[in-house]
Amino acid sequence: MIRHDNPSLDQHLQGEIIDTTYTLDLKFLDNQPPISRNDWLCDFLGGRRVVHVGCADHPSRIDQKIRDGTHLHRLLLDNCESVVGLDLHEDALNHLRNEHGMSGIYQFDLMKQTKEDIPFAFEEPYDFLVLGEIVEHIDNPVAFLERIGTEYGHLFNEIVVTVPNAYSSTHIKRWGNGFEDINSDHRFWFSPYTIARVVTAAGYTVRSVHMANISYRTDIVSRLYNRFMATIGSDKRRLHPARFGETVILVASR
Repeated sequence: MIRHDNPSLDQHLQGEIIDTTYTLDLKFLDNQPPISRNDWLCDFLGGRRVVHVGCADHPSRIDQKIRDGTHLHRLLLDNCESVVGLDLHEDALNHLRNEHGMSGIYQFDLMKQTKEDIPFAFEEPYDFLVLGEIVEHIDNPVAFLERIGTEYGHLFNEIVVTVPNAYSSTHIKRWGNGFEDINSDHRFWFSPYTIARVVTAAGYTVRSVHMANISYRTDIVSRLYNRFMATIGSDKRRLHPARFGETVILVASR
């Protein structure tokens, strides 16, 4: 959960209080976060029924990701009780069907089509709807998430949203060196508070926020320590604090 000493956090998230100097204490973030976003999602969603939005991934990267074991939809299929996928890109979906034998994946535009158009619209509600690195690509993320809740809310019980962290150790280092590294299709950067604010404005209740893709510390002492621990076969490593993770993961309900 988002634990905070200030009991007015919900009022801030709901826009009832506007404070230009508000401070969110990030101690609520996991003390020992996982290194991989995919590992976190597979562990959290394991054995659950899932709707995966944006299931295809970038067409040019699908084959490599499947070979590397990093294609999220493939991993969800291996770990969840039941998974269906939605994506805009028919060519990518056809590639997954024809080259990788995936079924239960459908071309669908959540902003233009309606619930009656979804093949599984009248099945039992799924446990989670997953939006992995989707919201930062959307022109109006509040309207997008709001429509998902009002038009398709009967399809799922809770929602999982993952977004890049504006304050990750990698981005801060590159920014300090005078560069902004970004997917050129991104419209927004998010932090734990701002993605929680967007999701709340769209009509959801935030249940928890986590960080993933934590980088190893790169100072010389940490590098030597990490190398030594690897040599002796230990999994212990010196990592950056959770707040510097590459990915923010948010779980919410309606």
